[in-house]
Amino acid sequence: EAQWDIIYDYEEIIDNDEDLVDENGEKFQLIGISTHGLQWFGQYVNFTTIDALHNEFGINVLRLSLYTSEGGYCESEGSRKENLYQTVCEGIRIATELDMYVIVDWHMVGAEDPNDKNPLYYKDEAIDFFSRISKEFKDYDNVMYEIMNEPNGNAVKWSHCKEYANLVIPKIRENTDAIILVGNPNWTANLNAVMADPLE
Repeated sequence: EAQWDIIYDYEEIIDNDEDLVDENGEKFQLIGISTHGLQWFGQYVNFTTIDALHNEFGINVLRLSLYTSEGGYCESEGSRKENLYQTVCEGIRIATELDMYVIVDWHMVGAEDPNDKNPLYYKDEAIDFFSRISKEFKDYDNVMYEIMNEPNGNAVKWSHCKEYANLVIPKIRENTDAIILVGNPNWTANLNAVMADPLE
């Protein structure tokens, strides 16, 4: 049985005065589900499973959770690393075929490696990954990029997250104007720091 760790049912707000809208300019609600770590449960990224979630649960967005550590993407090499990348690509293609949105999630939480609480730890790998995948799917209008999901730990500040975002976002913007989700400290709960020093 598939293990999924987060269920979404919310209207995504981009900023204080602009709602997420569809291609017709109508407000749009994302209702979806996230995979657990693809290094453990990548076998569930297949048409049968995602089609069932789409049709039986009514989801319209799938979040593909690419862990950076815990045996995930940044701790893998060679064919294993490439297989994780291709699992994300397969999830994007399946979601697109099912007329769904998809969130590519750079899932860093530092559960085993405390350095991975800070997005700057794997910044070079993130730049390479998001450059590659945003180029590969530059013509897709249903892909969103979550460039760091849960920065955390007392040593991690918004300044670290902002520095990282200013490195990664331009690489995505070279290829697409897709929606980019940017995390912030304390498991993406420290909005005060973001409001005091927002991204440009």
